[in-house]
Amino acid sequence: ETWNLMKIGFQMKQVRERIAKGLVDKGVLRTEKRNFVLFDMATHPLADPAAKERVVRRAVDALLGRGPNAAASASPSSASASAGSLSASSPTSSSSAPTPDRRTVALACAAYAANVLENALASLSHAQREQAFVRVDELLQEFAGLSDRARAVGATEIMAGVFSVYTK
Repeated sequence: ETWNLMKIGFQMKQVRERIAKGLVDKGVLRTEKRNFVLFDMATHPLADPAAKERVVRRAVDALLGRGPNAAASASPSSASASAGSLSASSPTSSSSAPTPDRRTVALACAAYAANVLENALASLSHAQREQAFVRVDELLQEFAGLSDRARAVGATEIMAGVFSVYTK
């Protein structure tokens, strides 16, 4: 496809429609016809709200160090702590926190850049929200600079370029 700047709005609409169609085909969204004043328009609500909850939980757990990587590297005493709260001795610096896989990092950083991460963190305490925002900032800096830790989880130069745009 060619990108004509005069028709960028139309082309972006096509991109949104193709993405929505792909998500409908995968069963993530469903198509409904809604009447908006004079027009019948197709909308795409979630087919399964539990899928959204799993994605949100994965991002939140990764930012709070509670994901699958955290369970492998956590001590037995901290692993027995409740999943809903953090102990005062939980790690907050990037040097001791496990690095999530690159897909989870991309998810959390894209949510942060799109200003929707706050919605995912709404159910957390203020201290946990602050910790999550600090962690996503650390991940952005780490992956934008393509550090050794970022390379270890499979970060690429393209990912580093995207993350560096997020940090601007």
